[in-house]
Parts: sequence; structure tokens; C-alpha cells
Amino acid sequence: QSANLDLMVKAALILQNDNRPEVQAELVRDKAKIYLFFNSNKVTFAYPYLKKSEKYFEKAKTEAEIEELYTVYNDLSWYYNVLEKNDSSQYYFDKQKALLPQIKNPILIEYYYTNRANNYMRQKKYEQALPLLNQCYTIANKYKLQLSRYYLFNLRLLGIIADNDNRYSSAINYFQESLKGSMA
Repeated sequence: QSANLDLMVKAALILQNDNRPEVQAELVRDKAKIYLFFNSNKVTFAYPYLKKSEKYFEKAKTEAEIEELYTVYNDLSWYYNVLEKNDSSQYYFDKQKALLPQIKNPILIEYYYTNRANNYMRQKKYEQALPLLNQCYTIANKYKLQLSRYYLFNLRLLGIIADNDNRYSSAINYFQESLKGSMA
């Protein structure tokens, strides 16, 4: 892991000198992701980087840039979800959903459904989360994405719903499938 981190740092240092706006926007978004996903004590530090990246990618024209904007919206919805600001999270989910028909990458589509369902789960709105989780489950199986982290997280959320509904054997099956996938 240390070697991978060293390579990432070296690549980032090289890219820092690349003045192309799309490269700089991606570097800014990567900084935000570090705060957002790897340092829960400093999650609020992600916000200015996410907003700066959003500003660039809102001018998106190519398919790759639209996917980047979609991902920034997903990160912003996650950011607000973590802070339990559901109205703001919903705002970015709606923006992301508007781009969904243009997204071809099934992992990104899976990402939306899992993140949206997680938002409902955090609010204890299991009945709203379940169809989203089922959609993610269908996409993952259709595209053979059973080892993606979103699918595995999705299984854990399905397990929580099954447990909440007193369907203990289903809950155990979901948790075991998630565990087995994470160990693969």
C-alpha cells in the first residue's frame, strides 16, 4: 500500500504542473475525495474543492466531462449526506439524476443508486431505499459487478432492511454475500 501511495503522490506532483483546466479540476476533486472519504474528522475541508471542481465541470461538453460532473454531484450529495443536510443532499441527487440518462458506465449508475439508497437509510426511510437497492442489485448482476465496493455496500444495506423486517435468514444471506465478496 505504501508503494501505491508513493506512486499516487508522485503522479499528483507531476500533474500539478499540467495547466490544462480539466487536469486541474480533477486534481481539485481528488483533494476533496481525500477529505471526504479518508478523513472523517475533516470532511468539511472537502467542500471548497468540490465546489471548485463543480464550477469547472458544469461547462461539460464531452461524455468524459459529463461523467466527471455526475461524479462531483455524487460526491456533493455524499458530503451533505454525511453532514445530515438532507435538503442539500437531495438537491445534488436531483442534479445527478438529470444526468443519469447520459451515463453509460454501469459502475457510476450503481454508485448513484447505492448513495441515494444510503441517504434514505440514514433517514430510516427503508421503503424508499429498497427499490433503489434492488435497482443496484440488478445492474451489478447484469454487468457482473459483484465485486464492486458499491455492490458490496448495497448488500449490507439490503441486509439491514431484511433484518429490520424480521427476515433474518435473508439478512444473514446478504451479509454473508457481502463478506464473501469483500474477501475475494
